[in-house]
Amino acid sequence: MSLLYHVNMYLEFLILACTIYILASGFAEYARQNPGVGRIQLIRMGKDGAGKKRFKRLDMARSLVRDKVSRAMTNDELDHIFETDGFFM
Repeated sequence: MSLLYHVNMYLEFLILACTIYILASGFAEYARQNPGVGRIQLIRMGKDGAGKKRFKRLDMARSLVRDKVSRAMTNDELDHIFETDGFFM
């Protein structure tokens, strides 16, 4: 598999494991500065409408989402962004 695939998987794992707002803000800045990277998502475990545990994602390629994450000052604010802008795949 390509190096880019492994880097993408590593970044997804890193952000999944460390979703505190400080890292999320830095990740938003990275996404803003590197638009050519492709898919950049902030991921955490959540429950869908049926109560099943699934990965919920924020699309950091969207400037609106990036700006909200950059301004988040607490985990509660980040939770709210996941509630309003997050999606399941």
